[in-house]
Amino acid sequence: ILKKSEGNAVQFYMNADDDGSSPDIRYGGPNDDEKLWKPPRLWRDIYDAICNARHLVYIVGWSVDVEQYLLRGAELEEAKRAGKHSPRIGDLLIQKSEEGVVVNLMQWDDYTSNFVFPGMMGSHDEKSRAFFASTKVNSVFVHTVGGSSNTFSEHQNKMIGFTHHQKFVVVDAPKEDGTGLELKAFIGGIDLTEGRWDNNTHPLFRTLRCEHKTDAYNGCFLFGRSPVVAGPREPWHDIHSCVTGPEVINIVQAFSERWMSQAPKLSGELINLRNLKLDSPELLWKEGGYCAQTSRSIDGRVNYFDRSARQNETNLRASLMASSAWQMNNEQNTELSRRFESTSGDINFTR
Repeated sequence: ILKKSEGNAVQFYMNADDDGSSPDIRYGGPNDDEKLWKPPRLWRDIYDAICNARHLVYIVGWSVDVEQYLLRGAELEEAKRAGKHSPRIGDLLIQKSEEGVVVNLMQWDDYTSNFVFPGMMGSHDEKSRAFFASTKVNSVFVHTVGGSSNTFSEHQNKMIGFTHHQKFVVVDAPKEDGTGLELKAFIGGIDLTEGRWDNNTHPLFRTLRCEHKTDAYNGCFLFGRSPVVAGPREPWHDIHSCVTGPEVINIVQAFSERWMSQAPKLSGELINLRNLKLDSPELLWKEGGYCAQTSRSIDGRVNYFDRSARQNETNLRASLMASSAWQMNNEQNTELSRRFESTSGDINFTR
């Protein structure tokens, strides 16, 4: 668990793109109408962030589908017609790499896939591998590694059935006040792949000929991906977030440590944040911002733990698992939930 940081701006998403499908909400003040909240748009925000990146784009995903579009509807057609950058994921990453931006992609390697069979999980790893093979995009495809005591079958089982389900994008971004650069991360549960684009209406049939044309994923009904399908498509709803501030340094660390372990020959493709003056929490601080903390379930088999950064980590050691190391905080209106904090206050969890 990376130690918590203060001074972060955090925005939450509950769908890939609430493009007007959720109502604007006014709040604050004596009449509860002084401020306006507009539903954020995850894939639109990711598209804009990648387009504006000048130095780095880091992507980790269980699945990345290079053929999916980050924009839909009229915005997609306008971007195709007059946009500087393609809204198609694969083409966009190639364009940024050709501009001199370091684009590093780390995608899960489905051990059952090959150039003939797409694999049991359909994570599009072979498609990405072929698409980026002769480009400047640094793409690596990694699987979970078993322990030294595992039998051959156990080791095979790890590679086939297990994955580190990390999903995040990190870019450098111009500050809103125009005074320089900052780091921006999108992290949560929504992959950049088929079937994830959805909004608050969660249509099953009516978008099959438009927004979900060729993107009508359904894990229960294997009706294929022809331009027009009978449906129903599978609605998709998950939580994601956008983070700016000191915590993104920790997220970059999480990416870099996996990259150095599972792509050691490409370790030179990692950007030194110090050279961009983006390694200082003070320079990334957001006044009045959130306290944030990044946790990860990972070990040294697939992660290089940088000793110089260990002081920024908190490990769940055996002593912390003892009941005496935890205290329960009672919460209101949470009959099925209990919040626990370590007696030091550094770690907490809810169950």
